[in-house]
Amino acid sequence: MNPRRIISIGFLFFLTHGIHAQIYTGLKTSIISNDTKVHSGALNANDAIDPLTGFSFGGIAGYQTNSNFAIETGLHYRRLGFQTGIETDFNVGDFNIPIGLSARTTVNYLEMPFLIKYQHDFGSLQWYLKAGPALSYALNGQIQARANSFIDINLYRFDLGFSGDRFNRFAVNGHIAAGLQTNLSEQTFLYGEIGYAHDFSTQVEIPIVDGGVRNSSWSLGVGVGYRF
Repeated sequence: MNPRRIISIGFLFFLTHGIHAQIYTGLKTSIISNDTKVHSGALNANDAIDPLTGFSFGGIAGYQTNSNFAIETGLHYRRLGFQTGIETDFNVGDFNIPIGLSARTTVNYLEMPFLIKYQHDFGSLQWYLKAGPALSYALNGQIQARANSFIDINLYRFDLGFSGDRFNRFAVNGHIAAGLQTNLSEQTFLYGEIGYAHDFSTQVEIPIVDGGVRNSSWSLGVGVGYRF
């Protein structure tokens, strides 16, 4: 091929790429419905696990390579948890008194996703799909034990120390999300999305059940962004 033609094609490619390439940042917050599985060799703990509603918030940063594709990352604070417990009751005369014991575990994470985003115009909106892995780091955690009856009584609370071989602070997760985006101005945009995340590895070992925690969660999030 003629070298001049190669140079012309390359110049046209980079010119087109430069026209569409754009950096954007933003903020995002989400409500999380979490399904926690405890992989325990000592007992079948999943039958006694109830999910807790979690949340996340943080920032995003992306590089729009063209009108349809972008590379997106960010840094998010996430709180996930679950509750285990037993319930019984006993009779006092003609009264049936319920009594239960529960342990509420919450873990706070710092997470950085690496996502590929595809978006397409949908009238005045843009719909998008994005997917990819994420690295998460367990910052801290806590177990709160309670006695449950007519009123809840806190029995004890202790922090997860995250020391020793039982705790794996780092984990790799998979993320996928779909959403809608609309422009507020030439630079700013508003978006909402529904997402799913799944742990590929057991991250936190919980001594109370001699098991490891693996999360799968659905999230509903909203955010605002700014293009440079």
